[in-house]
Amino acid sequence: MTVPPPQGAAWWHFGPDSPIGPDGLRTGRGRSWAGAGFFGDRAAADRVLDHPWAQFPDLPTHREAFHCLLRPIRFSGDCRWLSDANATLAVAEADPGGPVVVLTSAGYDDAGPEQTARMRDFRENVDRVRAWYDEIDGNIVNGNFATGTDGMTFSLWRSDDALRAGAYGQGLHRRQLDRQKTERLADRTSYTRARLLRHIGTWDGRDPLSEVA
Repeated sequence: MTVPPPQGAAWWHFGPDSPIGPDGLRTGRGRSWAGAGFFGDRAAADRVLDHPWAQFPDLPTHREAFHCLLRPIRFSGDCRWLSDANATLAVAEADPGGPVVVLTSAGYDDAGPEQTARMRDFRENVDRVRAWYDEIDGNIVNGNFATGTDGMTFSLWRSDDALRAGAYGQGLHRRQLDRQKTERLADRTSYTRARLLRHIGTWDGRDPLSEVA
């Protein structure tokens, strides 16, 4: 399924949250889909949240949708989902605080069959980490989607403390970060931390931020 970008988006990527197939790649078929748009103009981004149904008229019938507006506050790494070449995000000079979203990407210079075992290892552990996050109280939402270039994951956390304890304290994700440093399970990775400024819609039938102070 192809979904055109919303008006004003400098970059736009959209894809399914899909399982891993026998070739070690995501199948490209899933019940959940996600998109990430990058805007240079705040007013254009606000218009998407004001009337998302007008921005995405080609979406098929769906049970629910969740949209959020993010302000990047930190970026590092090498990512190919921003453009055809490596690009960086402009981050906010002032941190507004509040719930934090982490976007990560990972990709490969060569996706040939000799890379299948390495790619499968990485992607299977992405799924394990996501299942583990679901058991952590400070994690509100997490997901994954393939953009046709590099895969992306996103996770929404109640606070910086919850993120540090859940994602970077002792546990499954910390072990995978350490493996990436020594084993290079992916050729390139990137990390973006952002603040959630606005949101609308539901996730699993409820406002996922309803209990966040």
